[in-house]
Amino acid sequence: MKKFTIQYRVAVFITEALSSLKLDIKQSAARRRFIRTLRGHLEDLDAEQLELKNKFAEKEADGKPKIVNGNYVYSAAQRKLLNKAWNDLNEQSVTVSVDESNEPDVKTAQEI
Repeated sequence: MKKFTIQYRVAVFITEALSSLKLDIKQSAARRRFIRTLRGHLEDLDAEQLELKNKFAEKEADGKPKIVNGNYVYSAAQRKLLNKAWNDLNEQSVTVSVDESNEPDVKTAQEI
């Protein structure tokens, strides 16, 4: 079974790029299965990003993150820490397994 190790930030780009391609029916089905696999990892990324937002946001009196007009509010120092944590998170790698049914249609960089 093929496996890809990619950084989170690249996984986001790959999902968007693959979604825009015009493919035949077989390749389109393979793409859909592969994107579904990536989305599971991206949901993990979304959850971790939400944790970072909550951790670094200014807090209301009740301890909940301060949100104004739908945006989290950060002090300059906390924004700097958030940006570093966000970049570190996006640099983390994730291993994605390719379904056996997709292997003929999914090529690694070395195979291209």
